[in-house]
Amino acid sequence: AESSHHLDVERLNSHDGLGGACLELLRRRGWGICGGGSNVNVDSDGNVSRQDAVTFYALTTLQRSPVLACLPPTATEAAVEERLLGVQNYEQFASLRIQLQYLLLSTISHAPSLLSMPSFVATKVGVLLALLVREEYPTRWTSPWQDTWQSLRCQSVSKESLLTNSSRRETMASLDMYLRFLDGISDEIVYPAATPEHDSGNANEDSASAALSSVPRSAAHSQYLSLRREQVKDSLRGFPLGSTGSGAVVAPCVPLEHTDAARIVGWLLDVIATVTSAATERKATATVSATTNSQENDGILEIAVRAAATLKRYLSWVDLRLVTHPNLVNCLLDGMGGADAATVSYNNANTGNDGDDDLGDATAHDDATPGTMLAVECASCLREIVTRGMEEHKKVALLLELKVFGKLCKLSGLGGEGNVNGNDHRLRKLDLITVDGTQID
Repeated sequence: AESSHHLDVERLNSHDGLGGACLELLRRRGWGICGGGSNVNVDSDGNVSRQDAVTFYALTTLQRSPVLACLPPTATEAAVEERLLGVQNYEQFASLRIQLQYLLLSTISHAPSLLSMPSFVATKVGVLLALLVREEYPTRWTSPWQDTWQSLRCQSVSKESLLTNSSRRETMASLDMYLRFLDGISDEIVYPAATPEHDSGNANEDSASAALSSVPRSAAHSQYLSLRREQVKDSLRGFPLGSTGSGAVVAPCVPLEHTDAARIVGWLLDVIATVTSAATERKATATVSATTNSQENDGILEIAVRAAATLKRYLSWVDLRLVTHPNLVNCLLDGMGGADAATVSYNNANTGNDGDDDLGDATAHDDATPGTMLAVECASCLREIVTRGMEEHKKVALLLELKVFGKLCKLSGLGGEGNVNGNDHRLRKLDLITVDGTQID
């Protein structure tokens, strides 16, 4: 504890919050070097080693440093007057961010490093990438989504890579890392914590340590931080950078199907459909090693569950034409078809769920299958769509046009056709190029 306190004090007294020193520490541990990176070190009791704890501390220190504090362009002059921090060279921070971006992307591009990375470290990497987006996108880092896809080799999700033993673990690790990145975007930019010092990367961290921040907030800093978050969201949706906060009605400067938001939503849908299809095919071709095959199948399907949970976090603010695209709605309805009726009934009976409570209650039971959890997340996504701001008559007309009610009847068995998904789940081509927004004023 004394050593940790000493490091915190040193961080507060450092002009860059020890950001440069932590980058050098990570390099010495092999980060950013082909063939190096994070290696899991577990002691005889199964606990994470001290080395991984040091790596996590270095990443956390970078997260809290002025390098990623989203300082206003005039912070160099304002810092002296307002006694925020003694920074004399703002460009140094920009240089450190470039180094950090390279270090993170090169490390996760190395498959052994990614496969051996502890989950708490991977979450922190996702948060740091999201903070780099907040700092640099879209002016200095124009394509973070594509660059991260390329590093992880997961822009196009292949069903064969999930069915082949030699590539399955690497594919799942890549998908997991990208989902952590997208969740970091939601946590740090779309729905940031209410308290400035909140650290979303580690909920178990000592609160006294978490309260120590290298960058106290001024009113100007808070305003700029809010502006940057809105600019990132607007850029994702295709609006020009200068339109944020102008108060004027501005049309997007990028066609909807070419926006980064459309690419992200399309990728998430492809993950859900491809992973579900692969899991169904593996289940249909189960061999004598049924137990092992079933466990691996559940592990694959859990990626689809996480993708649906991530998608839900984006549906409340991306363009309404994306949210109501027929391919998206159909993918979610298909995902609802794999629920285990007995598990859902058990949960509804024991949690008092009458349909109005949080849909997440259906996954509380320990025996809930990945198929049930996927159905719950897909249902939550549909609820996000229904609760979007629209005039009631337009909302009903849209639901009728998408034939949601009839498909839900089929899923419940009321339509006489049972499960529309069954064991014949077919992978659809989830193409957002043909988006037609004329149906919504």
